[in-house]
Amino acid sequence: MQHMKERIAWLAMLAVAGMASVKAAPLGLEDAIELGRDHSRVAAAARARAASAGEMRKEALGYFLPKVDVQEVAIRTEQPGEIFGLGMNSRDDMVALMGRAFGMTADDQGRLSTLGMDNDVLVNPDPSTTWMTRVSAEMPLFTGGMVMNRARQARLAASATELNSERQLGQVDFDVAKAWTDLAKAREFNSLLGRARETTRAHVQMARDYAEAGFLVSSEVLRAEVYLAEMDELVMRSENGARLAQAALNFHLGLDQGTAQDLGQMPDYPRDSQDLAVWVNQAAAGRQDLDAARKQLKAGELESWVAASAFAPTVGLQGAYDWYGDSAFGLDEGSYSIKAALTLNVFRGGSDRARLAQARHNARAWRQDVDRFGEGVRLEVQQAWGDFDSARLRHAAATQALGSARENLRVVEDRFKEGVARMIDLLDAETAAREAEVRELAARFDSHMAHFQLRHAAGLDILAN
Repeated sequence: MQHMKERIAWLAMLAVAGMASVKAAPLGLEDAIELGRDHSRVAAAARARAASAGEMRKEALGYFLPKVDVQEVAIRTEQPGEIFGLGMNSRDDMVALMGRAFGMTADDQGRLSTLGMDNDVLVNPDPSTTWMTRVSAEMPLFTGGMVMNRARQARLAASATELNSERQLGQVDFDVAKAWTDLAKAREFNSLLGRARETTRAHVQMARDYAEAGFLVSSEVLRAEVYLAEMDELVMRSENGARLAQAALNFHLGLDQGTAQDLGQMPDYPRDSQDLAVWVNQAAAGRQDLDAARKQLKAGELESWVAASAFAPTVGLQGAYDWYGDSAFGLDEGSYSIKAALTLNVFRGGSDRARLAQARHNARAWRQDVDRFGEGVRLEVQQAWGDFDSARLRHAAATQALGSARENLRVVEDRFKEGVARMIDLLDAETAAREAEVRELAARFDSHMAHFQLRHAAGLDILAN
């Protein structure tokens, strides 16, 4: 038994140790985009708007169906006409009606023909309470196209909302990709400066050794130490920048800003690009917000047809069934009524004509807005395409310059060790190499971001399938 307990204890310790040794998988860019869609508040709002648009379609369908209401009304009155009318609707016989309405007995009613009615009794009846239960239905048969066009407007508006929601999700993807790339850039920049500082520290120690041996003057050592202090400051600034970049990524992912993540490998970007016309055509056909604007324009143009329906005759049908009684929701006796109405617009002070003219002017203005928006999309794509092309060329040039700068640093370092080069020459070579590394890093990440921006401007997913 004791041996079994020891084995269980060892297995538990190994399990805990194994769990402690397991590290979270690095967060790749594709995983980050998916995580952003799942947790971002902007993405959640976009999905809610898309769901709302789906309900708009159901609302549009309801315009074609009859409207049915149930109403319960309690009427307390002492007006003679209302009391008599409500009693007749309740199907009361004359004895009950006169008794309930005017407080008259059957003997009183029998003397009406010979004695005549007491005027005071007839005009001052006792208060009476009647309950009315009504079920009514309304159905427009012809509205000059108003109902049909309102329904079409609702469907177009729903489609536009869904398209704008898709564009917002694409913006979430772009924001996450930018934040992820910024963090990768900040961390690599911090690592680059850290390596450069270690190189500078090694050179400072070399300078101190040479000064002790009498090969360098103290001013050279002091210059190197000042340079090392500057590197320490740059490293601290880059560390703070990396922390801020991590917080920004968590913000776009909808996570706690104190969460730390290891990043996966940066995906490569294409070394060549398609012609500008291909990207412009893709944006004209695939930009969700541009398509949404076109649908909103169609909905606006339909407003002219809605306004014009005011000049057409309308035909409607209304039916109701009423129950009257002494208690709520009584269904003892009832009666129905059916009404059909034809309405012709003869004159409404010119307001209907002004509304039609206003709708047409608005439609022309909206078309200009949509055309301008389309031109803006083409300009955005052209700028993104130019930025990507420029970034690729800068990255190629920076990569070549980096190789030359590193070779120069190696040569100057060898010459310094041989006593041929000065300390200032070595520090200048270090500075040139570090600046070349920074330019290559910036050009590389700028190329990635320019590629993301180009795909986003064209209405494509951030990452190519």
